[in-house]
Amino acid sequence: MLDECDRMLWRLFRRFGINSEWRNVVGGTRNSPAVRLRIADTANTQTIVCKKKDGKIERLVFDESKLGTLVTLSTRLDAEFFLETYDYQGLAGIRLVAHKLIVHP
Repeated sequence: MLDECDRMLWRLFRRFGINSEWRNVVGGTRNSPAVRLRIADTANTQTIVCKKKDGKIERLVFDESKLGTLVTLSTRLDAEFFLETYDYQGLAGIRLVAHKLIVHP
């Protein structure tokens, strides 16, 4: 679905004459896709929910410095996000802006 949104918006940008370098929202390889997920600048609107192995839920105050320890290479997470287009300094594309992150054990 993200790939299709990406293609549609790329065509729309081109139709309006925007010639910035397009950055695909989904990268990586076919077997290991990756997306760039942006945390909104307004941290007070962010909710990070950690589901513990015992089933308990812990809500965390957003702290960018601790995000790297929560989300490691093998971490499973769910994200509620919205799409945001950008065209800035010769680069254009779609940003996935996280509204809510759920970190699974």
